[in-house]
Amino acid sequence: MNFFKKQAKQIDVESIKKQLSNSPDLVNRTVTVGNKTIELYFLKILVNRISIEKNIISFLNNSTSEEINLNYLFEHLPITEVKELVETNDISKYILDGFTFIYFPFEKKGLFAGVGDSVERSLGKAETESLVYGPKISFTESLSTNIKVLSIIFLILI
Repeated sequence: MNFFKKQAKQIDVESIKKQLSNSPDLVNRTVTVGNKTIELYFLKILVNRISIEKNIISFLNNSTSEEINLNYLFEHLPITEVKELVETNDISKYILDGFTFIYFPFEKKGLFAGVGDSVERSLGKAETESLVYGPKISFTESLSTNIKVLSIIFLILI
């Protein structure tokens, strides 16, 4: 069954990087299966890297070159949330939501795998820092959570 009839025409990887403000957190991993190269794009602060290693990279490495295509991954990738790419404008949006973009340069097509490592809390008003000027965003004791929150805000504003 072919799920990818309405796939985007051309994917410009450089425009993805530009839309994400050339973020140093944007990771590009390349996996080679037989004679095919597959590229993974994700923001390292927003994803569960263990899930990427176990459920995507390991799955790709254990597959044969003949099996690897979008339809096969869409049906067999051991991740609950897999979405097809419809519009190239969606790529940066999904990456900011914690998805990994799996790109097939030989097909000029891709899909998204939901491997997000969500922030443990939502943005909230600072309750104890009433004299701080500027945006009133509360922080927690967790440095990694605070960095995720600030990174999301920074990437959205830019």
